[in-house]
Amino acid sequence: MRPALHRILRVLSALAACALALLLPVRLIAATYYVSSTVGSDTRDALAPQLSGAHGPWKSLARASTVTYRPGDTLLLRCGDIWDETLTLRGDGTVNQPVTVSSYGTGDRPYIRRKIGAAQDCILLDNSCGYRFHDIELGNAFSGIHVRLTGTTPRDYPFYRFENCLFHDILNPKCPDEGEPVGYAIWFDGRRYTRDIRVVGCIGLRTQGFLNGGMSRADVVFDGDTISHGTLNQVFQSETQGFDILNCVFVYNYPRRYESFGVTQVIAGHLDGGPGIHYDVRDNEFGWAGDYPGSPDGCGYDFEVPTNGVTFQNNFTHNTYGEAVMFMAGQRQQNLVFANNVFRDNVRFSPRWDCTIALPENISGSGIFRDNTFYLWPGKSAFASRPACFSYLRNDEHPTKPFAAMPLVTRIQRSGDARVYTFASATPGATIRYTTDASLPSATSHVCSRPIVIRRSGALNVKAFAPECWPSYVNSLVVEMRRPEKLPPLGVWKPGRQSLPAKRLGAIADNFTVSLWARPTGERAPTPEMGSGLGLAGIYGWKLDEGSGNLAADYVGSRTGTLHGCTWTRDAIGASLSFNGKSDSATFVGGAGAQQAGSGDFTIAFWAAPEATRTVTQEANAGVSGIGGQRFALLPQQYGKASGQAGVGVSVGTNGVTVFELADDYLPALLVANRPLSGWNHLVVVYRSGQPSLFVNGVPARTGLRSGKRACADFSLGGSSFGWYQGRLRDVRVYPRALTNPEIGALAANKTALVPWTQDASAGMPGLPFALT
Repeated sequence: MRPALHRILRVLSALAACALALLLPVRLIAATYYVSSTVGSDTRDALAPQLSGAHGPWKSLARASTVTYRPGDTLLLRCGDIWDETLTLRGDGTVNQPVTVSSYGTGDRPYIRRKIGAAQDCILLDNSCGYRFHDIELGNAFSGIHVRLTGTTPRDYPFYRFENCLFHDILNPKCPDEGEPVGYAIWFDGRRYTRDIRVVGCIGLRTQGFLNGGMSRADVVFDGDTISHGTLNQVFQSETQGFDILNCVFVYNYPRRYESFGVTQVIAGHLDGGPGIHYDVRDNEFGWAGDYPGSPDGCGYDFEVPTNGVTFQNNFTHNTYGEAVMFMAGQRQQNLVFANNVFRDNVRFSPRWDCTIALPENISGSGIFRDNTFYLWPGKSAFASRPACFSYLRNDEHPTKPFAAMPLVTRIQRSGDARVYTFASATPGATIRYTTDASLPSATSHVCSRPIVIRRSGALNVKAFAPECWPSYVNSLVVEMRRPEKLPPLGVWKPGRQSLPAKRLGAIADNFTVSLWARPTGERAPTPEMGSGLGLAGIYGWKLDEGSGNLAADYVGSRTGTLHGCTWTRDAIGASLSFNGKSDSATFVGGAGAQQAGSGDFTIAFWAAPEATRTVTQEANAGVSGIGGQRFALLPQQYGKASGQAGVGVSVGTNGVTVFELADDYLPALLVANRPLSGWNHLVVVYRSGQPSLFVNGVPARTGLRSGKRACADFSLGGSSFGWYQGRLRDVRVYPRALTNPEIGALAANKTALVPWTQDASAGMPGLPFALT
């Protein structure tokens, strides 16, 4: 071939190649993008993890949100970095070539955070599918990953993977009381057909809800996840063609405040279970599903509406506030298999339910309850009823096989940036096994033969296994290794300022930190360590030793009081307040005495010398029985029916003590202790989880019935037309928690001379005697 012709052919070939390139898509090869908030720059190309000329990671998620992702693309976020912005993802991956969002580098997971209280997402997946999310941390937001499906073109959305991700503090503060949506860690938003969804090895911590339901889905697997300290219903196993929940840990689920909505760890319904469709709930542990006083439910698993084809098998459910498993009345449950489950200490806190499995008589369907084991709390039954549509076979309601003791942390050490946990079980010969991948430990999990080292935030689940024993409760620790976020203080005390406004202090919840600078110039008075700080625990109190005039506000938080006919008397123990049994009373400025300060667990302690008998009533936790003949040393405050609350009062006579609660159409005697009383007696009423106990002169006298209300230590003195106290009173106190038996014994140690109140020199607040140990 002549050279000129050869050159012409080469030019033509090159032109053809260029033309073909113009006709093809811009990018045929999958790309990997890097993002770092600390070392990145949005002027780079994001194609390298380190800065090098034009190459290097982007800085912002806003820049990463401008890409339309294609099958096989990967977006990597740098470990240890934090972003205060939303990552928006568009474009689809495929089943074989998903778009992957993951991490690179070492250290804690990359963290995307937003702001609680705003409608903000950490990640918004905009009408897209074919995505894999792996090893990222999402928190402080309305939603963690929001899958928004609003397209009008009919299509399905296959393939979603959520793996080894940490979700925490996901909530909507306005929900549900103000009718807004629940905050979800993983939120599928829109009635579009999604399928092939896997949530594997993920952690939910302090999430209002973890995975929502309410739309058409198929082939969902929730496998080896830990959901801890959730605040409402967590996983919605609903409206799905196939949804398995396997090897998961559900623990410590309770609302953060009073809610009228239920508190359930898994809620199921509208599972139609056609041919070949299964719903396998197997090898999970549901523990400590709690309740805020007055809120409903508090169960591990809830068959809320009809299902078909559910197998509930080999699950362990324990220590629930309400039922372990609830079936709603009037629903149809078809092809149910309920087998080989173990239940222990359920319905132990609530007087409203009396069975481990709420199985109403009017339920319909078909299925079997077989080989289940029930360790029943006293007074509770296994089933509410046994509808004839189901069969019951070999269920053990009187088991004797023991449980291995739950492994407890005996030591926590720091080693550089790691934490080292040491565990022990009280069961001799027990083998402690653990997982760090968020799954529930089994008899084949790693053996804890030495301390466990944790180097990044995650779940540490530990169980004990022993011969001839059931496995223990899981000890589930979600370890947060990230440094605490800097938050503005609730208030600052300036020189010369005595206190913060009560409204600001009211914002402080259970967890808070006080920071101050101090230059001491004197020694503090020694006080014993009191566990929960009993040295500062007396939040209300009236000594009733003035001898003249009205009642003084003796201690921090107390209100002054006005006497109505009462008289001051004096005997061997000093001054006290006397009531004539006809019309004498003492009321407090601004309302009744304790003003709900003792709501929840609390203790009321006082000295009384009754001089007349009271009318004896029967114990009950409903109805009205205390409207006549009582001797109300402490007259309960009346609450409205809608509040769910009730004031607590005490009737004291020479023939015994009765504890009453008062609300609209509600005045039952929850505790009745009939015994002779003469002279001065030290009386203590302790409320634990809504159940009152009475101590007389430091000795346990009786435990009453559990309340169906939110009991409050809220009272005045002396009585009303329901009954007037006759006798003397002195030293009335309210503590904001349930005192222990030794503490109560110390208060009543000297029957003839009242135990003195003391001042803690380090804080100037009333407390228990320093000698208390």
